[in-house]
Amino acid sequence: IQAEPALAKATVDFVGGLRLPNDQTGDCQKFTVELAELAQKQGVQFLFNHSIDYLEKDADQISAVVLQNGQRIKGDAYVMALGSYSHEMLKQIGIFAPVYPLKGYSITTPIIDAAMSPVSTILDESYKIALTRFDDRIR
Repeated sequence: IQAEPALAKATVDFVGGLRLPNDQTGDCQKFTVELAELAQKQGVQFLFNHSIDYLEKDADQISAVVLQNGQRIKGDAYVMALGSYSHEMLKQIGIFAPVYPLKGYSITTPIIDAAMSPVSTILDESYKIALTRFDDRIR
């Protein structure tokens, strides 16, 4: 309660807790946008709204990405960023990547009463809930 005053009005009894003062959270969208801008300045090219048909493999390396429109893209390095679709795409070339989809929900809303809102991230392992503050919003 001393570290997180917003919990003082909680209607449940606390059994314990773990405080991680060096733990941090961030805005994933802001991080991703700024990372993409830095990557573009280094020569990285992003192709949005394109669908991959298959990957070409030469020996033990990816040699090209073939899009559904037939375009072949060759590169010095490839980043697989297909989320839960990565498993099926990599399986085509014999790479096992145990990535499977999970369902989750998120809501971000303006903070109405700052005194009642947590300052740091709060996790409830029993209910698998996380509360994170982003300036004047909470998720």
